Amino acid sequence: QTKRAKRVAELCERLPELTAKQREWAKIKLFSRNIYAYGGRAWCSECGCEWASEPQVFDVEGECPKCGTTLTRIKSRKTVVKEESYYFTKLDVIKEFQVVRHYMTSRSARIGAPSQYRFTEVVQIWIDEDGNSVIRSRPRQAFTHYYDKWIESKPMGIRYRPSYGPDPYKIGAPIAPGAKIAARVRRNGYTSRCTVDDLATLIVSLLKYRYVEILLKRRQYDLLRLFLWRGEKAYDKYAHAIRIAYKNRYAIRDASVWCDYIDLLEHFGYDTHNAHYVCPKSLCNEHNRLSDRKAECERRE
Repeated sequence: QTKRAKRVAELCERLPELTAKQREWAKIKLFSRNIYAYGGRAWCSECGCEWASEPQVFDVEGECPKCGTTLTRIKSRKTVVKEESYYFTKLDVIKEFQVVRHYMTSRSARIGAPSQYRFTEVVQIWIDEDGNSVIRSRPRQAFTHYYDKWIESKPMGIRYRPSYGPDPYKIGAPIAPGAKIAARVRRNGYTSRCTVDDLATLIVSLLKYRYVEILLKRRQYDLLRLFLWRGEKAYDKYAHAIRIAYKNRYAIRDASVWCDYIDLLEHFGYDTHNAHYVCPKSLCNEHNRLSDRKAECERRE
């Protein structure tokens, strides 16, 4: 219905398919490969072959005599591995859009047959240079206990985020190799070192808000994860203290505790522009001391 959505509909045919390397990476990264052994028999979850196995130590790595795959030996009677599914993310660049593509891959295995893998693209988030996004996804099955029960047989279409309840389009998943990053996203400081619950939200915020770029380039990843949730106004409250921490090369490893510590400093009238207070040697001890002091004051009141 919008010009941006029509543009996405024109460009979606240009998206590349998964490569063989990415498929193999997903199989190794997402799924556990096991040898199920019990009572002198063992079978491989990858090729399904069965062989006679003498009693051995379990929970150690072994090798399948047929396919040569390295697997973990587990004591189990099971002959069927029920279907299990996981997400992974693929990044592509199409014209002016950074495309975040979420795939769902499923595997089922049974004795005497090789594992069956299925790869289905379920969500695409198209992000332009200004941070505006368009969502394409498969429809979801209603009236179930799962908010992301995708109907894989239906085609993808333009969708909108739900006004209430869990957001099925916020997916945290490992990124497949061969990721392509838009020049503007890379210029603003994107790095794969920063892991967040939703990559699309990070990229949108990185293109829209200056503070996200600042925190990324200063490598304050824990603060970034916190303020992606709290918002820009919450960042402005601590911006002066964050600048002091950066100038003194102080790494903030527990953002929520550090922000609470700054609030306690302000509560007792300490100078939050002083590096001596803003960058304590032992954050946990100083935070506990001020917390106990505040609790004692409240008790007396």
